[in-house]
Formats: sequence, structure tokens, C-alpha cells
Amino acid sequence: MHPSIDEDLGAEAYGITIDGSGIRIRGGDPAGVFYARQTLRHLCGDRPADQPASHPSL
Repeated sequence: MHPSIDEDLGAEAYGITIDGSGIRIRGGDPAGVFYARQTLRHLCGDRPADQPASHPSL
């Protein structure tokens, strides 16, 4: 996962990109990065760390 700050997004906003090269998180500020991580945790659910994430929309 590659988080970064993109101030063009605005405060607390975020974007998530998932493709063959990995997962990229952009947050307008640290709070946006936090919310993006929480969204991914919600989508992937609780699972062991060594089990790949799986979701119908991924």
C-alpha cells in the first residue's frame, strides 16, 4: 500500500486506486489517509494477515 498526501483533494477527502501494481491511497491530509485506510479495512473485512484480500468489486 502506498499512501500519499494530495492537497488538491481537500481536507479529509481521499482516493483509492487498486490495480495490478498494488493499492495507492491519496489523502487531502493525514485524516483523509486515515479514512481511506479505514475504508479498505471495512471492504476487506477481518482476515489473517497472510490471507489475500478478496471482495467482489476488487
